[in-house]
Amino acid sequence: KTPYMRSSALVSARDFIKRNGGDVDALFEEVELEFDRTKADDEFCSFHKVLALYEIAAQSLSMENFGLEMALTLPPDFAHFSPFVYLGHFEKNARSWFNSAVEYQSMFTNGHWPELIENPEIGEATIRLHTEVSLALPRQWREFQMAGVYMLARELLNSPEVVPNVVRMRHARPENTILHDQIFREKVEFGCEHDEFVFKQEFLDLKLKGKAR
Repeated sequence: KTPYMRSSALVSARDFIKRNGGDVDALFEEVELEFDRTKADDEFCSFHKVLALYEIAAQSLSMENFGLEMALTLPPDFAHFSPFVYLGHFEKNARSWFNSAVEYQSMFTNGHWPELIENPEIGEATIRLHTEVSLALPRQWREFQMAGVYMLARELLNSPEVVPNVVRMRHARPENTILHDQIFREKVEFGCEHDEFVFKQEFLDLKLKGKAR
């Protein structure tokens, strides 16, 4: 199957590129992506083309950390991840929220998916992010996703101690890692086998701030 994702994922990217002076239409044309905002919630697009868009946008705007900078502009309500925020109102803890999020993710895209690996013998858990992709190490889109998910989780848990033991990324260390350290609390390793978060297993039992009473 050709990897796809819902076109609504392009809304934030278009707005961010435009705010930073980019020629949105030209960039979309370069990667052969079509977009109609009125139909974005109902249509799907090529996952590979979305990854390519993030990479060429970073080059066009001369933004080495395009993905991370875009993640930092996400609104307080995390509109880009709104279905996952919604799920947080009904799940009892972080573990059940993650499991529900995985089910929703399968309806949104077949291009990437998370896996929860629990290691009770050492008190750790890992969220591993798998990607179906022919492009080699699509850094910008993956960093946007990892930063956005991490900031959303911290917001839903509303707990300052929720800090990963380590964040692993497959791509090589960039020259400038100031934003990586700022977002992930200086816990990032590069050139790893997987894109993943490793954290204390006890965090999975934390209640969510938005949980329905």
